Amino acid sequence: MIVVAIDDEEQAYLAVLCDEIFGRANHIGTLIVQSKPSGRTTDSYFATCHEYLHIYSKQIGLPTINFLELTDEQKSQYTEGTGKNLFRWRDFLRTGGLSTPEERPNSYYPIYYLPEKKQISLEKTSEKQIEILPLDSNGRKRVWRKTRPSFLEHVNDNEIKIEQNKSGQWKVRIIDKIKEGTRPKSVWTDSKYDASAHGTKLLKNLFEGQKVFSYPKSIHAVKDVIEIFTEKEGDDIILDFFAGSGTTAHAILEVNKEADSNHQFILVEQMDYVESVTVPRVEKVIKKENLGDFIYCELMPYNQAYMDKIQTAQSSEELVALWRDIAENSFLNWYVNEQMPEEAVKDFIAIDDMEKQKHLLAALLDKNQLYVNLAEIEDADFAVGEEDKRLNRAFYGE
Repeated sequence: MIVVAIDDEEQAYLAVLCDEIFGRANHIGTLIVQSKPSGRTTDSYFATCHEYLHIYSKQIGLPTINFLELTDEQKSQYTEGTGKNLFRWRDFLRTGGLSTPEERPNSYYPIYYLPEKKQISLEKTSEKQIEILPLDSNGRKRVWRKTRPSFLEHVNDNEIKIEQNKSGQWKVRIIDKIKEGTRPKSVWTDSKYDASAHGTKLLKNLFEGQKVFSYPKSIHAVKDVIEIFTEKEGDDIILDFFAGSGTTAHAILEVNKEADSNHQFILVEQMDYVESVTVPRVEKVIKKENLGDFIYCELMPYNQAYMDKIQTAQSSEELVALWRDIAENSFLNWYVNEQMPEEAVKDFIAIDDMEKQKHLLAALLDKNQLYVNLAEIEDADFAVGEEDKRLNRAFYGE
């Protein structure tokens, strides 16, 4: 299962990109999550208050969707019965989509009611019976929620009642039993999805009031996605390829604790804040809740080490020295001449803009060789330690 979270500005482009990568046929749905109820004050026209979750399956038809647990407000609507047998009475009249006799002819029929004996029937056997047709408040023909055979089953099970409303109209009601959950909707507006209250503030509390990350997601949005697509008490592996502040790991740890599950996570992040935010956050949550442990690893840099040196260089002379080192010891792009004519060096120094110089130098490097490949782990030039070798073999199952 693939879930891609994007904001409004990226929506159109990434929706097309996801279709190309995962296949349009495997698109399960797109959720709109109200992540900032107040809206962005920096927007020129409409105040953006939402983001999108694009959901794809590896193969359509394979995944199942779990229902979300009922909220306290939803549970409070079921006031009849006790325990697992709670229920409410709802209108037996269907008024939404596909609710006309033309669309559902088998669900349009009269119901007969004898008030004196509280008898409900589909047959007229007495002049004292009241005929009730499925008509809406405007007198238009609608249909009942069930066909005749199903209706009679509910009557026999005492799950149908007929009563008069305040205006004297006879209304047919059917029992609506409380369910374990509700089908997830395509628009999420609950206050728990507020990224400020349940993302930014949550993170600040973990880091003693410091704002260490901009725009972390609400932990509840991530938890609900996990609960929809994983089994309770299961042991799924969840991959977050853009880990950010580590909300996914935090959410999985909480889900494991609440549902007694054993889900695992793999986080991937390329930005430097992984050391100051992502990893410390996971460590803090694990320590606070005594929830287990995790391993943090970094890819062994090769050309990336040169990229870092290019970015931190302070002078053209330093960049020229780097150029010579790169030409001798790094992987260059196929079109780069490894020889360094002095005229080229002079032209490079003559560029009166260090950012342009850095850009040109970075273009020399083969970006496919930023990190050491597993196949080269035994190459003596990379000097990979025995402990790192053992870790890699264990990680890749070798």
